[in-house]
Amino acid sequence: LENRLHFRIHAIRLQVNAILNNNSNSAPSTPVHDNTNNHETPGAAASWSTEDN
Repeated sequence: LENRLHFRIHAIRLQVNAILNNNSNSAPSTPVHDNTNNHETPGAAASWSTEDN
């Protein structure tokens, strides 16, 4: 179970990185683990909020 959750988190991090790379003008290089408190990247915040489900 832990490995599966870790893999999901890793996959979401890759997804968030892709989002940040595509929106490089609106979202400057922000550490992925800080996106939970970063309200300037709604796409990344939404991705992390789905992890609770």
